[in-house]
Amino acid sequence: MKKILKYVGILFAVLIVIGIALSDDTEQQTGEQTTEQLADKTTENKVEDTVKDTEKAETKTEDPNKLTDEKRAKIVEYFKGDDEKQVKDATFINSTLSLGMINDGSSRDGFAEYACQVLKDDFKVKELVVVKIVDIGKLVSENKIEKIGEKNCNYDY
Repeated sequence: MKKILKYVGILFAVLIVIGIALSDDTEQQTGEQTTEQLADKTTENKVEDTVKDTEKAETKTEDPNKLTDEKRAKIVEYFKGDDEKQVKDATFINSTLSLGMINDGSSRDGFAEYACQVLKDDFKVKELVVVKIVDIGKLVSENKIEKIGEKNCNYDY
């Protein structure tokens, strides 16, 4: 619906510009402008400005809940930072957040669930994300990925 309105607005603006151009030609022929013609031009200019402002607003408006590459980078930075000392490394590819942690023998499903909560509360993520916790020691020493925790973050809004 927004796209249709946008294109209707653009079409309307083009028609106005064509009308102004035709009007200018007529004015040059007659050499005079009536008060009504001047009022019409003022209204047309205001409409054009409104259409341009609407187009700018539509292009700048981005869903703040969308999982962009920039948002993924901020999430990785958060989990790698000082706030989460247990996390030794993090990657976020497509819809999978992988967190590398030291394996202490316990399940890390609870930490994966906590990570889902952080995504929801702190980063306003509303898309399906899978959080995988991997044994960072095994990954570094044996180049093997051993999952020690996992949670599907499904946000029902």
